[in-house]
Amino acid sequence: MIPFTVIPFEPSLGWQLDLVELEEEASRVYHDHEKRLIVLAEGELSIIDDEDDEEELEAGQVFVLEPRVNYSFVPNGEVKFFLIDFPELHNEYLPLEDDQDFGMKIDRDGYTVYEMITGEETDGLWSAAVIEIEDSPKHFHKIESEVFIVLNGVLSIELNGKRKTLEVGDYIRIPKGAIHHLKCANSDRVRLLCFNFPAFDPADMHFVD
Repeated sequence: MIPFTVIPFEPSLGWQLDLVELEEEASRVYHDHEKRLIVLAEGELSIIDDEDDEEELEAGQVFVLEPRVNYSFVPNGEVKFFLIDFPELHNEYLPLEDDQDFGMKIDRDGYTVYEMITGEETDGLWSAAVIEIEDSPKHFHKIESEVFIVLNGVLSIELNGKRKTLEVGDYIRIPKGAIHHLKCANSDRVRLLCFNFPAFDPADMHFVD
């Protein structure tokens, strides 16, 4: 299992993002970071720990890989997934020193999007972006589901009228049709990873008063 590093680890960021393509079983997958998450982008994948507990993932699902546990990854055909590593967890927002690895930058009212991988590169199956938010508009998607993972800062999210707070390393999955409102929980911005299934389409972003 040889990952392709999308965003390399730097102390100024505190996390790393890798994309993995897998066709055959990978055994003894191990880490000693404070937190590691997997987001399945394409295909079906079984994850088996060293106590033979098994979790079956489909595209758009997230799994937390516990530290110092051996896992086996068993793909059903070819799969693609992301690994998000946090060697240590710090909730402060860290300003970017260099955003050249993040993709095209798009500034919106209250938030900024960096398009890392667009639907044009995935046949419309999924997309991946880094988003920096002060206060984004309340909205929903009729077609897309979303996964948000907090990278830096603290997120306040309202989902179908219920608000919760997420810290670095936490994630939330937003099903299609769910009304959501994201904003930073303090005076700084909050930086997120955002995955859309299928790929993000501005026409599927429906605003709510």
